[in-house]
Amino acid sequence: MVPAAVVPATLATVRYEGATPGGVLDALRGADVISRVDVRAGARSRRPGFAKTSLAAALADAGTGYRQLRGRGTPANGRAAARAGRQAAMHTIDRAPLATPGAQADLVTFPPLARE
Repeated sequence: MVPAAVVPATLATVRYEGATPGGVLDALRGADVISRVDVRAGARSRRPGFAKTSLAAALADAGTGYRQLRGRGTPANGRAAARAGRQAAMHTIDRAPLATPGAQADLVTFPPLARE
């Protein structure tokens, strides 16, 4: 018996700044993405179509999985520091939650998700 060919998984990041929900979905389809892991601490968005519920529904309609791992997302005060141009502060704030149990659980959860 010949073992099945192993196709290595590809990981990609997606930024939605300046994009439309349809454009992001088209890009995901074009790259044959089968699942999306959302690492935003708060999967809310003022931009229509990018909040957790609507994004998950659109991805499901497109045949793409969705999972949120909020423990790795940048906290609100880190995002505020980045918007204010305080990059060093943002990095310090962003690293602090990595020691929390939630972030550690998400870091353990992510590799198996990537292999799926």
